[in-house]
Amino acid sequence: MMKLAVVVSSCDAFRDCWEPFLYSLDTYWPDCQWPVYMVSNEQAMPHDKVKFIRVGDDRGWASNLKLALQQVEAEYILYLQEDYFLNRRVKTEVLREQLEYCRAERVDYLRLTPPFFDAHILPGSDYAVSPPSAPYRLCLQAALWKKDTLDKLLIPGFNAWQFEREIESYIRKQQWEVNSRVLLSLHYPEKGFYYVPDTAVHKGMWSQNGVDFLISHGFEHLLAKRKIEGKLLTRLIHVENKVARLFSTSLVRILLKLKVNV
Repeated sequence: MMKLAVVVSSCDAFRDCWEPFLYSLDTYWPDCQWPVYMVSNEQAMPHDKVKFIRVGDDRGWASNLKLALQQVEAEYILYLQEDYFLNRRVKTEVLREQLEYCRAERVDYLRLTPPFFDAHILPGSDYAVSPPSAPYRLCLQAALWKKDTLDKLLIPGFNAWQFEREIESYIRKQQWEVNSRVLLSLHYPEKGFYYVPDTAVHKGMWSQNGVDFLISHGFEHLLAKRKIEGKLLTRLIHVENKVARLFSTSLVRILLKLKVNV
């Protein structure tokens, strides 16, 4: 049987996310049948289903994850981050089918969240091709990764933002091919993988959706651990119109540089 492991990228600076994440894992994925690893530096939190991989001094997202993967025996990993608080039941059988699809089609990367690419839908399947031309096609939302592929793409010292922005250039220079697909989860919502929309932490602050999760699940005591993203910032960040987004992105950068959080 093909080996899968769940790998949760984290570090000690995000320790305040561990308790709600582990709670969400217990609540929304009680029948997880695969080993779960959480990456940290020196600290850990007791949990009967999760093994912490302590990588020592923080060397950056890519270097930390690369060290951790050396201790994970699996052909594929389900990549998550500590602020992906699950908020809907994970269907283990569906995930097993998706894993088998990756094996049969030799998929290196299968994104389990939107968006997908209408021009590249594969007939008769639940998936679309995620082409190299697509911006952020290898993003760090929840995805099934062939472990060896992810490992060779982890450039020492890179943070997560650098990875998403620059990895395509690196792949082209190396003349590699990465077979990437995306689940049509908007067409087949019952097969999606769900967690707090836009993640619970953004730019180092609790997102509005993160705050809602913490309050509704009894984690109000964690709100004081970090700032809360202002509602105006949230609206600007999630502008959908492409033209308006150019303006809103610039405004967000200015506000963050001036440390204005409204």
